[in-house]
Amino acid sequence: MYRSCGFRIELTHSQARHISNIRDSQRFVYNWAVERLLADPTLTAYDLSKEFTKVRRSVRWLQRVERIYQNTAIHQVRAAADVSNKYGNGELSLRSRKRSNTKAISCDV
Repeated sequence: MYRSCGFRIELTHSQARHISNIRDSQRFVYNWAVERLLADPTLTAYDLSKEFTKVRRSVRWLQRVERIYQNTAIHQVRAAADVSNKYGNGELSLRSRKRSNTKAISCDV
């Protein structure tokens, strides 16, 4: 049996802005990778990461966020594509911007 706990953290303005930047960059990278996979489904996570390095260098605001969060989004897209191809119809969908005040992010550390 597992027990879970919830808690609320009061963030400073700069912390909230940084988390918002992380979330926005993950959504941007996820949607970018989905578009790339729809164009060429044979791309691996390594191929996507290699291509994204060029994109990241050209988009200034992506450089302010740590790369590990963006790599997580790339690996999530590749995993979603694999699951969709195996069990679903092979269609990936883009992530939309959530309007709630939730600051959910994910990171594979």
